[in-house]
Amino acid sequence: ELIERAPAHPMAELMLQALATQLAALPVVLTRAIEQLFRSPARVRTSQELAELAGMMPRTLYRHLTPLGLQPRHLLICARLLRAYSLLRGRGVRLKEIALKLGYADPDHLSEQLREWTGCSPKDLRNTLSPEEFVHAVANHLLRANLEQTVEDAAEPV
Repeated sequence: ELIERAPAHPMAELMLQALATQLAALPVVLTRAIEQLFRSPARVRTSQELAELAGMMPRTLYRHLTPLGLQPRHLLICARLLRAYSLLRGRGVRLKEIALKLGYADPDHLSEQLREWTGCSPKDLRNTLSPEEFVHAVANHLLRANLEQTVEDAAEPV
């Protein structure tokens, strides 16, 4: 598949470095599963599959990630966006094709996620954001979104 042939390892390594503090606090099997997610996002499409890859139940996955302000859903989105960026940088590849390859039903949804997570349109990503800048933007959004969710959860009455 095109997804697996896109050069993702450099992007995956940059993202793993950006999340090194959080990953260091996780069990090794879960860290390895997250590494696999970023390196081969086509292999892991759901939080259930991420939990299975780590050899744990979904509830255990959440129990490990939640205290660190991470959510499996956001990790999955992050991995897809890394792949989308790699594909967008290729010449002659249309957003619609990329969206379909990554499992989006609608290219507008991919475009909206890219804007939400990076502040840039797909066109801007193609032309202006370096891989390091892209990873920085996505990692910041990942950690910020999860921090905001943690604060919201803490504020809810029990």
